Amino acid sequence: NKTTTTLISGLVVLSLVQALGQPESPKSSSAAVTATTPDSVNGALFWIPEPGFLLPVREASAHEAVLESERVKKVLARWEDEKLTVLPLRDKAAAIAIAGSDFQERTDAAADAELAGAHEIKVRSQGGVVEAVILSSERETFCAALFAPSLHGKFSELLGGEFYAAMPTRFRMYLFPKLGGRPEAFAGAVLSDYRASPAPVSPELFEIGENRPPRAAGVLDDR
Repeated sequence: NKTTTTLISGLVVLSLVQALGQPESPKSSSAAVTATTPDSVNGALFWIPEPGFLLPVREASAHEAVLESERVKKVLARWEDEKLTVLPLRDKAAAIAIAGSDFQERTDAAADAELAGAHEIKVRSQGGVVEAVILSSERETFCAALFAPSLHGKFSELLGGEFYAAMPTRFRMYLFPKLGGRPEAFAGAVLSDYRASPAPVSPELFEIGENRPPRAAGVLDDR
C-alpha cells in the first residue's frame, strides 16, 4: 500500500535516502532483466528510460530520443516470463501491430499504474514548503512512470506548472519545483542512488510540463 510521509529537509537528504536504502534489484544482461514484478501482466508493454551506455550492445533496440538528453533513450520493453526484456526493432514492430490501435493506450495505462502504486515521501523546508517528492517502488517497471501521462497532473498543484524529475535508478524518482526549487541540494542523494544501483538510469534532471514529453534540462553534480 502507498503511504505518504512528510519530513523536514533539514534532517539531511542523503541520510534520508540512506535510511530508505537501495531497493533490491536484479543483475542485468544485455538482453533481459529479471524483474521484481511478479504481479505484472504477462505481455505488458512499457516505455522505459534506458541509459545510453547500454545501447551499444543493443543496437537493434527499439529506442527513441528523450528530448535534449545525451545519456538516456526511451526504449520499449515487455514483461514476459517473469522478466523485463528490451525489445529489438523487429519485435517492437510486431508488438505494435498486435496491440493495434490500443498500443498507446496500453503503454500509457501501464506507466500510470506504476506511478499510482509508488511509495511517496514529501520533503519540506523548515517553513513547510515542499522541496522534493521522493517516489519509490520495489517494481523494476516503476521507471516507466517517468513517461506517465498522469505525472504532470498528479503533482502540478503541489510543485507548479513545470517541475523537474530525476530518475537515478529504475526504482526511485525525485520531483522538484522548478520555480524556487533547489534540486542541487539533493544532488548527493540522487548521485548516491545512481552510483550504487545495479539498475541505474541517469543523473539528469528532466523538465516535466503539461501535455509534453520529458525534456532533459541538465545533469546533477555533487562536486
